[in-house]
Amino acid sequence: MNSRFPCYTVIHRENISAQQHDWRILMKLLFLGASNTDCGHCFSEDNLGYGYVKMVHDLLLQEAQKDCPSEMSLSTSNCSVQIKADHSGTSGNLPKGICTSTVIINGGTDGFTFPRILRKWEQSWKRTAFDAVFILGGINEVGALMDSGMDETSHRELLLHSADALSALLSGLSSSGCPQIFVLEPFLFDTPQYLKSWMGTLEEVRGMIRQTVKKHPCRIHLLPTQPLLDDAVQRSGIQEITKDGIHLAQEGHHVLAEMIVKSIWSIYDIQQS
Repeated sequence: MNSRFPCYTVIHRENISAQQHDWRILMKLLFLGASNTDCGHCFSEDNLGYGYVKMVHDLLLQEAQKDCPSEMSLSTSNCSVQIKADHSGTSGNLPKGICTSTVIINGGTDGFTFPRILRKWEQSWKRTAFDAVFILGGINEVGALMDSGMDETSHRELLLHSADALSALLSGLSSSGCPQIFVLEPFLFDTPQYLKSWMGTLEEVRGMIRQTVKKHPCRIHLLPTQPLLDDAVQRSGIQEITKDGIHLAQEGHHVLAEMIVKSIWSIYDIQQS
């Protein structure tokens, strides 16, 4: 089957009229995280920012336009972007009357740790049903542990508090009926030099995230990010991938966006032509 996300993916389906073959397809995606997710989204016209969340939207829009370029429209609101396409019923497409819509919400906030990500989700989206949620957190835990000079007991308490918050977030998302939850591991680069001393703490935070995810249902998918980003550094150079060793440059964001779109294709068994 020649199909691409989101046009041929039926996540929510309403058979309005069996005789007319009218269908409704809707997918809602939420992205939670800190600065690499935020990317100034509150100051952008489409509320998506300039980073990987925006690029995921653009990649999905490009795929949709390949199948139905003449009837594609884009509408924006204060919190989301919708991609809509009406298929003509020509050979190889779905029946006449198809409408697909993808709603993408950027819920990232600069500086957030897992407890604050949890609090924002509880305040803003706890009662909203999503088809997939993507969580990129943990780097601010690393920064807090490295910069605070806390003792070993406080160090453990911070990690435990963040683990409890991530666990509560995953449980809440599962209870809300979200069928697919993706947790992206935090990443760092060893340029500038001082970040080399952060790597042990980064691995400690990753370990906390992995252990927390293991305690939850199989609908939660853990996505390692560092290998793909390191490969991109080898191909393109460090300056193309990261601004300062913590925040991604444009090409780094594009690597994450491609990984996320491919993960969606994989989970929903969507074949690329």
